[in-house]
Amino acid sequence: MPERRTPSSHHIARQMLLVLQHVTGASAVRLQHPQWGELLAGEGFRTGEPLLELSTPDGLGHVILQGQQLRTLDRDVQKAQGYAQTILNLSRLLSSEISIHDLLRQALQVLQESIGMDLVFVLKMDREHHELEEIWSEQPIPWDLPHTLFLNGSVAWEALRTQHPRHFANLQLEGTTLEVMVFPLNLKEGEGTVLTVGRQQGRPWLPEERTLLESIALGIRMVQQQGEYVRQLKDAALLDPLTGLGNRRAFDQTLEQDLQDAQQQGFSLGVMVLDLDGLKKVNDGQGHEQGDVLLKTFAEALKLHLRQSDPAYRLGGDEFAVILKHLQPGQLSILENRLGAIRSTVRQKGFLDADASAGVAFLGRDGDTPGELCRVADERMYAQKAVHKNHQQASLLGSVSPRAAWQTLRSTLELLSHDQDAGPRFWKTLLAAAIRTIPSVEAGSMDVWHGGYYRVAAQVGYDDGILGIQLSEDSQLKWYGNGRENYLKGIPRLLYGLDIARHSSATIEPDTYEVFDEAGSLAQVKSTILLPIVVDGHPIAHMNLDNHTVEQAFSAEAIEIAMDFATQVGALLLAQQRREVIAEREHHLHLLQDFTRTVLLLPEEQQRLQALQDLAMQLLGTSQVSLDDHPLGNFSLRTSQGYLNAVPEKGDALSRSGREHLSIAVALVSGV
Repeated sequence: MPERRTPSSHHIARQMLLVLQHVTGASAVRLQHPQWGELLAGEGFRTGEPLLELSTPDGLGHVILQGQQLRTLDRDVQKAQGYAQTILNLSRLLSSEISIHDLLRQALQVLQESIGMDLVFVLKMDREHHELEEIWSEQPIPWDLPHTLFLNGSVAWEALRTQHPRHFANLQLEGTTLEVMVFPLNLKEGEGTVLTVGRQQGRPWLPEERTLLESIALGIRMVQQQGEYVRQLKDAALLDPLTGLGNRRAFDQTLEQDLQDAQQQGFSLGVMVLDLDGLKKVNDGQGHEQGDVLLKTFAEALKLHLRQSDPAYRLGGDEFAVILKHLQPGQLSILENRLGAIRSTVRQKGFLDADASAGVAFLGRDGDTPGELCRVADERMYAQKAVHKNHQQASLLGSVSPRAAWQTLRSTLELLSHDQDAGPRFWKTLLAAAIRTIPSVEAGSMDVWHGGYYRVAAQVGYDDGILGIQLSEDSQLKWYGNGRENYLKGIPRLLYGLDIARHSSATIEPDTYEVFDEAGSLAQVKSTILLPIVVDGHPIAHMNLDNHTVEQAFSAEAIEIAMDFATQVGALLLAQQRREVIAEREHHLHLLQDFTRTVLLLPEEQQRLQALQDLAMQLLGTSQVSLDDHPLGNFSLRTSQGYLNAVPEKGDALSRSGREHLSIAVALVSGV
């Protein structure tokens, strides 16, 4: 269904005519303007009834009103014209991209010109204190007014608690009596702000004036909530949720800026890349929950022993990075001491076998771009990692050196991290990187989990005839053969020689087996690894990585590199999913903003409910949305006229972001 568009200026002008007719009681209103042409509201003009002509606010056109009471309504008509212009100006303000402070200030200026207010201020409060945050008042604010509003259980807190304005016709204060209206703006974690407007006794608020005030307060509150929501999304997009450190995106952005500052200001800058050795052993022996504890412990140790000016980041899996400012190459002994303290702290927390391999690169000496610095630091980190492994285990084996392998993987992941869509090119590039990175792999295929089944999404070394084949979860778990629990842990499965043919014929359905045997050349495979790629306990994909030359082709080192590869790819795919979630939320936010601007201009409740129903279809991705007397279907929200019900298309789940934004829209419509 096409998206709803922002109301045109022609539509706004039409709404203004209806407002003008309603306020004045005119039987007919005609607008003649070079921009909008001629517009008519009402029953049509009649011969003999009084006419009144007014200029439009811009002086380019005029409005003609007709009605029996117009001879005595000149002043009211002028006031109604002012209200119409005020509504138009406020609508434009709410759709503009300015700060909340400027929006509030300009909106109150517009209202002051239209209705006049003796005092206006924003009161900021928590349970113990209060203060005047903004003041726009022509008269001094009575000293006891803020305190009266602040008292626990009184006006301001009641408005915040109910999220509805509070009106007091006669608020008794020392030396004066005021008519006061209090509008809730924001309530978060025990802190709140309210907008307070007041008039001296004897100048009561007219109903239309109260409506204008309530509308602008509601609009400002919505804009404020949306701004806070966007800010939280941006902050979350830069944090690693497990450790609380900055993530790869934050690292890339900060390093780019710090590098520019260092080049301009002349201070030294370095990059340290670290691998947390021992994480796999903890995951395998004690479970992934304990592995997460190790990751968090390592992150806390980094923050404890590194300088505040040297921020640490988790790039994914067991890989971390630190940006080093004002550290010279000759001062590496200082950094080594800090790394020793980090290792000691982690071991004191119970992780006796934990270690960290690290490499450092410096701006100017080792490279002039973020990519060059990270590549050199990576090489040095893997060189140190090799020393650690040689000390603990046998020497490295495999047809590809770890340094070259990981350079290939790093370049590939950096390239793919910029892809907005995980399409065929994305999956094939990822599979090709695995074949280049993992020793002894010569060909392979990649099966991606989608919509309840696996689909062959990429192949290298075979025929495209296998692409698109759908494989059930049950059949793939049989093909894996080591149990669902090991699959979800990401443990690779190896098959060699004749076991491959026997296992294939026993676990793959006959029709599918024929396609694989012809296009995938199963008979050529001498060694194969099935490598699960799992993110947060959920299967994303798996790779079938094959060798056509010898049996027993894959060494223990190759298996370990494969598992590290899967971890890195899992982090990339998780980031891809999060980008998609953020993009969806930003799209839903734009839809809600457009709806907010539109719905405030719709005079009839039925029109607003229809607009809400149209918005629900866009937010939830389903055409099965209805307004009913009772809750029905998979999702229901109560409205002023019953329930808004929605059913997903073809069994798909309704978007969580869509449901959250729709709830805000329902609240907005209910408050209009």
